Amino acid sequence: MLEWLAWKPFGGMPSQWVVLEGDNPILTAEQLQLLSAKLRSRLNVAVEKISGYEVKKWFPISRQIYADVAKNGKAQRIDTFSGNYGLNRGLCSSTLVLAAVTASQRHWWLALGLFAVSLVYGSRAYRFGVYYGRELYVQFLVLSDAPAEAIR
Repeated sequence: MLEWLAWKPFGGMPSQWVVLEGDNPILTAEQLQLLSAKLRSRLNVAVEKISGYEVKKWFPISRQIYADVAKNGKAQRIDTFSGNYGLNRGLCSSTLVLAAVTASQRHWWLALGLFAVSLVYGSRAYRFGVYYGRELYVQFLVLSDAPAEAIR
């Protein structure tokens, strides 16, 4: 729940940012066009206009993109960013809980310090989440245009 609340102001998780209208912080307009063509050629998924596409429909497509990248042995950087994101997300949550418990014991300075540390971990989680989203699509874009089944 905390993760959902944290990403909500930014338009959702970074892997969903490609469907946002307007300036895209993950991919350029040209990369979005290439992504649409690559989806058609590699995965037989026809998405004419990615920008504005429904988030609930995009989620399984992004999972399929990751599966294709992983199948082709290109997921190492993506997994590294995902692991760092998860680590910092967990540390942020833990220090936030510790700050709340410490505040309930009226140790205000310690609670404030723990809250500040949780903000540092939160900003690092944000950064690695964005790196994950960008790397997922970039790794997919550099794969050959041959359909995923044809590559062995």
